[in-house]
Amino acid sequence: MVSMRRRNEIERHHRALLEEDLLEKRFVFRSRPYEAHIQFSNVCNMSCIMCYDGWVPPLRKMSPDILEKVSTELAPYLSVVIPYGGSEPLIVTWDAARDLAEKHSIELRLTTNVQFLDEEKFLEAKDITETLFLSIDSHIPEVFEKIRPGSKPDKVFANLESSARLSKEHGLECLAQIVFMTENAAQLPQTIAYLADVGIETVNVLQLLDVNGRSGYLDPLLHFSSDYVEWIKHKCIETTREKSTRLIWQPGAHERHDFRKAKVPPKIRKDSNHRWEQRMKRYLPGYCMNVFNRVQVDADGTITPCAYATDDDLILGQLSDDSLDEIWNSPNAQDLRRGMLTWDYPSLCKTCMFTNLPPPEIYLPFAGAVLERLGRKRQTVDCTLETQSPVHMARQEDPPVFRVSEPEEAVERWFVALALGGEPDALEVHEVVPARAAGDGGAFEFSLPAGAWEGLRSNLGYWWAVYGCSAERPGRTLRTFQLSCVIRHEAVARVAGSDLRYPDQGHLAVVDLGGGKEAGWGERRPAQSRPRLGERHHAAFVSPSGDGGPSAHESAPVPMSKAQYVRLVGRVQAAVERALPADSIVLVISKGDDALVALDCREAWHFPSGEDGMWAGFHPADDEWAIEQLEALRACGAEYLVMPSTSMWWLERYPDFADHMAFHYPVVHEDRACRIFALGRFPAFYGRKRDVAVDVHRNPAAR
Repeated sequence: MVSMRRRNEIERHHRALLEEDLLEKRFVFRSRPYEAHIQFSNVCNMSCIMCYDGWVPPLRKMSPDILEKVSTELAPYLSVVIPYGGSEPLIVTWDAARDLAEKHSIELRLTTNVQFLDEEKFLEAKDITETLFLSIDSHIPEVFEKIRPGSKPDKVFANLESSARLSKEHGLECLAQIVFMTENAAQLPQTIAYLADVGIETVNVLQLLDVNGRSGYLDPLLHFSSDYVEWIKHKCIETTREKSTRLIWQPGAHERHDFRKAKVPPKIRKDSNHRWEQRMKRYLPGYCMNVFNRVQVDADGTITPCAYATDDDLILGQLSDDSLDEIWNSPNAQDLRRGMLTWDYPSLCKTCMFTNLPPPEIYLPFAGAVLERLGRKRQTVDCTLETQSPVHMARQEDPPVFRVSEPEEAVERWFVALALGGEPDALEVHEVVPARAAGDGGAFEFSLPAGAWEGLRSNLGYWWAVYGCSAERPGRTLRTFQLSCVIRHEAVARVAGSDLRYPDQGHLAVVDLGGGKEAGWGERRPAQSRPRLGERHHAAFVSPSGDGGPSAHESAPVPMSKAQYVRLVGRVQAAVERALPADSIVLVISKGDDALVALDCREAWHFPSGEDGMWAGFHPADDEWAIEQLEALRACGAEYLVMPSTSMWWLERYPDFADHMAFHYPVVHEDRACRIFALGRFPAFYGRKRDVAVDVHRNPAAR
């Protein structure tokens, strides 16, 4: 038996090794897998149209010999197992999956069609489950049965309700998963409402992947217009908002909309690993996270990097023939890592959404470090410079020319900053001389000093921005609004002995894994006019003590004595100390009161603020100005907005601002004193202590 303490030590050790493997651009890894997708059997009680599609494959069950090798060679390294592979994990081989998890202190990421998830089975699984995913593609029994032939909808829906209740009682993160299809698209908002009513607080809408080569006719992104797909998405968001739940939308683009009042937190391990992976994606854009530290093990012992490897593509080895160590660093495994690093993808990976490149950023840690190096204040930055080149995610061998549109004011000094992974500890700041760009575009061009480009590490992501020190407004700094990434490309020869298949060899993947897919086909003519999508709903801003309508302090400021106000300020300060990480940068709707920005955090700024960083001296004239001011300060690094109860009237006075906040920025704390919105990448939904615990899980020295 492996203790949980020992499991955490193994996990941290191999994550440190993996980070070194990745950043040193190794193809032979010293680290070992963190997660495995294990097909203990291929037995399923259903034959879903997006999976087996009515076909019953020859039944397979993992042999005792293969299971023993999984237990002795692979499981000692694993933190997470997904006991699923075109199968229902709660039947036939459930005991094998449960025993493996208990023996090695592994957590299961359990995906089930719910039909066998009765209360007894739930209680067996709860203590070894990291996350529970319930596959529910429709709330309409006839549609559900059409999508999932062989199912028993009455049993599924009964178990669904009890599983939602038990998950809340036991603090287990539980999500419903819906594959977005032509069969269920029209009723999707109603399905989300149904799931909320039975107690499911999160719905994950998945993009259909044609893994069986026969599901393309079900894909809404192919058969619906982009206008209609967008309409469905917005209806789903409106429903989620009304029901105070969370929506994760993945078809075409990844979006999260979180309106939950009460939240069941994910396991600390999951949260910590997610943050680490997002960080590494900035260092290695386009490098699939499945190739980082995951494997798929089929029932016959075939090992691939992921569950999407089909038609004998991406086979790393056979556990029946070789050891895990031999397979993990086999020629195919090394060549796959090389392909990820250089974007020379095998045919199947080239179609996959997991190699999609990360979008531009508004703020990254290096942006603030540049200002510190230049001796400039964060909140006095104008992020108004427009980038013309290089394009985001430019990958090239020759030095790039940085081009920005000519600003409206004179600039006395210019700088180009580049940071590996967007981190401040690998930052280069170069003072550059502008040159007028050819043509009538009104742009400036900058080149890096000699040798600077060649000094960058090849095939890794450098995030960059251009800065200008204003000649007209002392202390004011201009910055490109968009933080982009550039990569110095270096070709690397394919690994000898690899039999991975590539497009330039004439090989075409037999399935489409959704990479770069647009959300629906474009209109051939302008869309017909129609009413706005839904009415404004401010349920997200209703006082917890209210009855659904605006409370007194929301319709008009409530007069209070000086003593009451002092107590309010103290409660706001206490709320920030409990709810937000100590290194946060916080905006406060303060009306200029310095006591409200005397908070236990890294920095607290007045909102709105003037050019000197102090309170602007007035409230916004309109919604547009308020939104512009918020986004400008978010680009300067602001991570949270604190709205004291004395400022709740903003939500009625500025309804478009209120909608903007509700649509983009979740509430992470709410009480009678204030409401706090998260503006940044990783919202502290569960308070300061929890945020510290996530950091400590990754790095015990952070304690």
